[in-house]
Amino acid sequence: HDGGGYQSVNEYVRRHQYPQTLIKLAILLRSRLTGGTRSIINAMRAFNEVYDNVLGEIPCANTINLWVRKCGLSTYEQNISDLSGEKHCSIIDECMMLGSNKLLLTQAAPAVPTGHPLRHSDVTLVSIDTAESFNAERISKSVMKTAKKAKRKPDYVITDNASVMKKGVRLTGFKHHFDLGHSLGMFLERTYKKAPDFQKYCKLMSNAQASHNMKRMAYLLPPRQRTIARFINLDNWVKWSGKMQEVYHTLSAEEQSVMSFIPANASLIDELSEVMSCVHYIENMCKQKGISKENAQKRTRHIKNTILHGNERMRNLALQIINYLHEETAWMAENETHNISSDIIESTYGVYKSRKSLNKLYGVTTLILGMPVFEKLSTRESARLYQIKNHIEKTRVKDIKIWKSKNLPENLVSKRIKTLSNQACF
Repeated sequence: HDGGGYQSVNEYVRRHQYPQTLIKLAILLRSRLTGGTRSIINAMRAFNEVYDNVLGEIPCANTINLWVRKCGLSTYEQNISDLSGEKHCSIIDECMMLGSNKLLLTQAAPAVPTGHPLRHSDVTLVSIDTAESFNAERISKSVMKTAKKAKRKPDYVITDNASVMKKGVRLTGFKHHFDLGHSLGMFLERTYKKAPDFQKYCKLMSNAQASHNMKRMAYLLPPRQRTIARFINLDNWVKWSGKMQEVYHTLSAEEQSVMSFIPANASLIDELSEVMSCVHYIENMCKQKGISKENAQKRTRHIKNTILHGNERMRNLALQIINYLHEETAWMAENETHNISSDIIESTYGVYKSRKSLNKLYGVTTLILGMPVFEKLSTRESARLYQIKNHIEKTRVKDIKIWKSKNLPENLVSKRIKTLSNQACF
């Protein structure tokens, strides 16, 4: 490390005897900032320059990463044991390909809603699983394995609407909620994806974006439409369309010429604005207060008073949402209130992807052990209670290697280096 001739990371740490405050600061920065470890070291060095070397000697990147992984493995194992005494629900999701593998995470959250959308401080990561692909049996085994380790099954499970998730949870016999955001996005897709006027309008927006990008008109152009999860993220360009409709008469003649497709599609824009307003009302209320028979009835009344009075397409969408709310609450008791959003696990994937290497060959690495630490250090209150010293002392480098060999796939970058280094050079 740093060319100092040390035989191991542990020897490096022993010989430097870093103060606990510096260790905690390094781990906090690594958990909360999206930059790499070396950018954090540069920030700490700059702090030393301004405040007369107040931090003392700054550890190297490998040492900080080792601290994070030690804390992460210890916290991850503790998370599972802590579930035995709590009522909880499980939130399960798989991410898209990371290298040659997929990542399946399970988070435990309070079974009763907290009165606000779930935050990282409300959940704990209790299962990390990787595979080239996940079928229903593999998902079922992962869920049951976590429940067995925790010695307590979840009160219910929340997933997206993927058929493999639906079948996997059904095999466990656990009660199952479908995520609100994915479900509403699915209903919007069924209603509008093949509608000729919707397709035409999306194409006109894309043409305007492509034709006038980086030109004088660029400041007026619509937000880019997502190719993946488009119908879960309609909000930006529907809002843009509504605003453009309001200010269209104030634009110059040239700008009006380019944006002429706005007034030409006024009826579709008004329809989508009303639909998205209703969708947002349902999402905001259910994500904050959870779902119960009582508030499902309130959401149903709101739908009947708004989009159910619209055209045939809006009425079809309204009936799909009403049926969804009925199905999600049909098996619940009268006094029960449940979480119904998996947004927090999507956010966790986003945090992990913002920190991992851009080189796709790395795939899933031990960097994933930083996520349990991120959850524990996400707020000032939880960070104050977190015993970093105990977690670091409790875990050895050997433990991380054993966990890696049992749970993570072979690193393709390491395989590439080993393979190429064995080839004869001519």
